[in-house]
Amino acid sequence: MSETPERYDIVVAGAGYVGLATAVAIADAAPGLRLLVVDAAPDGAWRRDGRASAIAAAAIRMLDRLGVWDGIADGAQPITEMIVTDSKTADVVRPVFLTFGGEASPGEPFAHMMPNVALNGALRARAEALGVAIRGGTTVTGYDEGPASIEIHLAGSGGGHLAGGETVEARLLIACDGVRSKIRDMAGIRTVHTDYGQSGIVCTVAHERPHNGRAEEHFLPSGPFAILPLKGNRSSLVWTEPTREAERLVSGDDLVFELELEQRFGHKLGRITVEGGKRAFPLGLTIARDFVKPRVALAGDAAHGIHPIAGQGLNLGFK
Repeated sequence: MSETPERYDIVVAGAGYVGLATAVAIADAAPGLRLLVVDAAPDGAWRRDGRASAIAAAAIRMLDRLGVWDGIADGAQPITEMIVTDSKTADVVRPVFLTFGGEASPGEPFAHMMPNVALNGALRARAEALGVAIRGGTTVTGYDEGPASIEIHLAGSGGGHLAGGETVEARLLIACDGVRSKIRDMAGIRTVHTDYGQSGIVCTVAHERPHNGRAEEHFLPSGPFAILPLKGNRSSLVWTEPTREAERLVSGDDLVFELELEQRFGHKLGRITVEGGKRAFPLGLTIARDFVKPRVALAGDAAHGIHPIAGQGLNLGFK
């Protein structure tokens, strides 16, 4: 006789920001519900994320209401000013055609830059404090939908807890497993997709001069080039190039990369050096034709993966 599956009210697939924030919001609003978050990445893999994200004022208010923001606010860099230019790479002077101050309301910056590892850690800590179970190295391999519940089949991945697989029962499965969502495919949900033929280069840079909280976005012929302020004399770089050129840039040595940076950004911040690694991510648009199916719901990039310009992807996911 088969074992009775362990029962949860809700299973969330994906322990990124949206998956964790979804679990925290549900657990905070309905303390009696039993929640499980599973993620394909091994336990602790999130600690190696060297990237940073722009979090808009509305998302910060949400994080504050959920008891997450206070613990990480000191590590966030307010964006006090934003300037935008439209120019060519070779232009020595780039006229500013748009600038605005950094307050959504008096005393409230319109956005903060936050290291990903700090945000993820705070969301995890809050989820666990609310009684949410989190399992790394665990993948949803399939599900069987019933009239009153859904049986979700799990398997270990990348050093997970499960060797021979496991089935859990829940009332709802929420897919927060990213733009290439396997659960979306399992549910038979079709998408509208556009490949931009571009990749976004992401890395952290250190510089000699202070940024004074100013973010800059340069619209160049190859795509947007943004430098976003972090704590201290450090900034987060998001640089769009055609995919082949992006691959060339990230695979080359840091000296060549830094020279390319100076050509695009100039010397306003003094000498710029790369901190840690640099990575390129393919850019595209993927919108699910349906966000819900019986016993299954999509959230975050699984529902709508868009261009990361101005931090729209993360902040739309939080909404």
